[in-house]
Amino acid sequence: MKAIMAGLGLVALALSVRAATVTWLPSGGTNEWTVGTNWSGGNAPANGDDVIITNANIGVRLTNATFSLSSILLSNKCTLIFSNWDTSLTATNVTILTNAVMTIPAAFSNGWMSNRVWIVCSNLSIADNGKIDVDGKGYMGAPSGSAVPGSGPGGGARGISGAGHGGGGGYGGRGGSSGNGVGSGYGSVATGSAPYGAAAAPDYPGSGGGAFPSLSGAGGAGGGLIRIEAAGAVLVDGTIFANGAAGGATYGGGGSGGGIYIECRTFSGGGSPSAIGGSNTSGGGGGGGGGRIAVIYDLTAQSGTNDPTGVFSAARGTASWQDGDIGTLYFADTRFFSTTMRHVGQLLSATNIWSVSSLLLTNSWLRFPQEGLRLTVTGGIVMAGTSRLDIGGNSYVFGVIPGTSYKYTLFNTNTSAAVFSVGGNISLAGNCAIYLYAGHTNATTPDYSLLMSVTGDVSIASNAWIYPVSQITNGGCSLLQMSNLMVAAGGGINANGQGYWGRTVNGEGFGPGGGGRGISGYFGAGGGGYGGTGGSAASGSNGAPYGLPEAPLRPGSCGGAWSATYLLSGIGGGLIRIVATNTVTNNGTLTANGIAGEFYTGGGSGGGIYLQCKIFTGGGALYANGGGSASGGSGGGGGGGRIAVIYDSAAQDAVANPTGVFSAAGATPSGSGIAGDIGTLYFTDARFLGTNMAHSGQWMAPSFTNWAASNLLLTNNSWLRFPQEGFRLTITGDVMLVGTSRLDIGPSASLTGPRVLLYNTGAVAAVFSVGGNLSLSTGCVLRLYGAHTNAATPDYGLLMSVTGNVSIASNAYLYSISQITNGGSPLMQVSNLTVDVGGYLSADGGGFTSSRGPGAGGSDGGGGHGGQGGGGNGGSAYGNSNAPVEPGSSGGPPGTYAAAGYAGGLIRLQATGTIRIDGTVSANPTRSPYYANTPGASGGGIYLTGKAFQGSTNGVLRANGGVGAGTGSCGGGGRIAVWRIYETSSGAVSASVNSGGGGVGGTNGIAGTVVWGWLPVPGTIFSLH
Repeated sequence: MKAIMAGLGLVALALSVRAATVTWLPSGGTNEWTVGTNWSGGNAPANGDDVIITNANIGVRLTNATFSLSSILLSNKCTLIFSNWDTSLTATNVTILTNAVMTIPAAFSNGWMSNRVWIVCSNLSIADNGKIDVDGKGYMGAPSGSAVPGSGPGGGARGISGAGHGGGGGYGGRGGSSGNGVGSGYGSVATGSAPYGAAAAPDYPGSGGGAFPSLSGAGGAGGGLIRIEAAGAVLVDGTIFANGAAGGATYGGGGSGGGIYIECRTFSGGGSPSAIGGSNTSGGGGGGGGGRIAVIYDLTAQSGTNDPTGVFSAARGTASWQDGDIGTLYFADTRFFSTTMRHVGQLLSATNIWSVSSLLLTNSWLRFPQEGLRLTVTGGIVMAGTSRLDIGGNSYVFGVIPGTSYKYTLFNTNTSAAVFSVGGNISLAGNCAIYLYAGHTNATTPDYSLLMSVTGDVSIASNAWIYPVSQITNGGCSLLQMSNLMVAAGGGINANGQGYWGRTVNGEGFGPGGGGRGISGYFGAGGGGYGGTGGSAASGSNGAPYGLPEAPLRPGSCGGAWSATYLLSGIGGGLIRIVATNTVTNNGTLTANGIAGEFYTGGGSGGGIYLQCKIFTGGGALYANGGGSASGGSGGGGGGGRIAVIYDSAAQDAVANPTGVFSAAGATPSGSGIAGDIGTLYFTDARFLGTNMAHSGQWMAPSFTNWAASNLLLTNNSWLRFPQEGFRLTITGDVMLVGTSRLDIGPSASLTGPRVLLYNTGAVAAVFSVGGNLSLSTGCVLRLYGAHTNAATPDYGLLMSVTGNVSIASNAYLYSISQITNGGSPLMQVSNLTVDVGGYLSADGGGFTSSRGPGAGGSDGGGGHGGQGGGGNGGSAYGNSNAPVEPGSSGGPPGTYAAAGYAGGLIRLQATGTIRIDGTVSANPTRSPYYANTPGASGGGIYLTGKAFQGSTNGVLRANGGVGAGTGSCGGGGRIAVWRIYETSSGAVSASVNSGGGGVGGTNGIAGTVVWGWLPVPGTIFSLH
């Protein structure tokens, strides 16, 4: 401001020497300012002159600094062209009337910025339809077909021949990345460029976009620079343009918005300054970032002036691949933050405290990125049109998302918690959004790093969303407080992929449950864990569970990375944390899913949803599912997250229970990696359990040890688990599993390693009682997990008692899984059992593991059971051939980067009626997916008793030993015993207890035992020893 006053002192001095009115003469073309014959009086304007340029459709080229003029007036479609960087116009009063223009030429060379509009004055007035226009006059874009980036400090990157288009230029906001033409998403790409310059003093023009090396489409030029130094008033009723140019054809990136820098005593008017990034909507070029606009005024003087009513815009350039980011809007204080806003940009000032009585956003996008932000709206907020409000967000990170390419993602590096306080209501209309970018937190006091506190209600319409974004390496999260939350169908709160960020460099994933890293040559990294264990892969271990089921306060963890540096591992889901003093009505979607990993990397775990309210109702869904892996990849799947809904039991009695879906499913990778486990679902009580459910997760509540219902139908790919010790599930009617649903009874822990091995740590056997029939349709799974047993009373680790019939359809599975250290196994009591062709009653891999069991093998030795394990250190035979009541044993220790196999478990079933086997009853061991030089485990046990035994040649009973790998020997066969009174199968059902084949240096084990026994007819006394 001092420089402006000094310059105007020179103007005043000049006025005392000479003052004349000088008028432009030529009626056409573009001519030079300094040529005297172009002016009335025969001389170019001098100190103190009044200059008038009114001739239509003419251009006046100004190539050097003017003398200090008294005034200059432009009108009637004339154009004043500033050429050269140091060219300035100095005058007391500058007036641009309707249709008159000030501008500059395009840059003269690629590497240097040549021109700007520079005005030094007392007062500047731009009438309606008058303008200063430097669109596309900043740094040049890359030439069409060239192999160079765009010019300027933020020039967009060049595409790589065969793999990428041009990136967008950056300035106030980052430029967008380009498409790479590789559907898998990992090729060489052109990134958009980073911001540069100062928000408070934009002294640079915008930068050019990149281009594609061998095909048409130049990068768009950046917007130019406008610098106005006015000691008095600036009145803008026209326009000030410094927009970036669009990227050419299909391949060019858009230029960034330019710079507008205004220093004045007061600023007013209804005009609209803009520094918008250039677009590319026809192909793969990235959008240009928004530019920078700064208006610095005298605080005291401005308070006596009407504030401007126009729109300030540093909007991003759009693109079919990735848009640029918005630029910056800087003002001397917060007074331009008014009750009605249409501006677009990152709103900045010398203070981080912003306050307004109420706020209406209409087609506006505002971001408040400052450290320690305090944004207070004493009334309510209404968002209309396509408005967006960002709290936080000041840095960028790049990564490959499967099916895409390198794209930037915004996050927050602030260390002080932002506070967004609203005294009334928040209402989001369709197409509107609020983004909450949390900063760092120490996870103690406070246990959040962004607070959105709303005294009234928050309503989210269809197609409107709130996005809580966690801090990507520290895990800081947002807390949302309100009276009531209403979410309409089609709208919601979205934290998908907003948790711990993925890695691109080989290493464990970020977060407490980060997946294990991959090892070069052993493809595959582990999936992230949270509520459920992440899935393992060839060399990456599982991400472990963490946090509390009843209070999820952390986001989900990312998967592990493989050795290739361009592959981004899966990102964890974020955290949705809501405290509502009254009712949460969700008819939309609250989602915190993890994101899939790229190729060999692990998937991110599901995030957290933590709702505390008086009443919870509605038909909407809550998701915290794990992320898988890209098509054909070998990374492990992400584990499910954690969902907790805490409500007031008495108040909840007065309303209908919610009818939507709760899902914390683990992800099944598309390649060879292992699936992640399901996460947790925690509620105040058991009332949300129903007779017809499509939920997925481990169902939990305080003191939740039993549940009873008339019937149970699981549908739509649901997967429910009751992990509580000694849990009693009683269904007085029928149980039906349809649509690939799954029910687990008993597992309370998971063993990390080459797969997610679930097992039961309880000492009390669970009881699953069904008063009617149990029916498993095609694609469905029922898993029974045995607890510890002392082999005396009771001699089982889980009891499934079905008064009616059990039917297992084709491609349906009923698994019996023993306790992995104690051997406690399920006992199934039924009326009749039917296993259809293609159906499975299975204990495969459900026995002892990791060198455990009575017949565990030693070094290179196979496990024993019905027969001794192979090798000199093979495990011994054990058990009773007439009554097998123990599972199989593990082989010896595995080789390097390998894992022990899993012995066959125990299938123990008692039927008061008929057992019909047309499918498979199997207790074989299973190999680890990574089994180099690993001995085989033994076969398990099959112990069936019934009144009648039936079956066909499709029926199979098997408890074979496991195959050894490399130097490992094979496992011994298991034990099969079938006792019946009657049989009509005529021996059609086969039974096998063979030893597996030995490895290259290993030996075979011994076959197991098969007993076909006859029970006495009713009334006979029979003793079985």
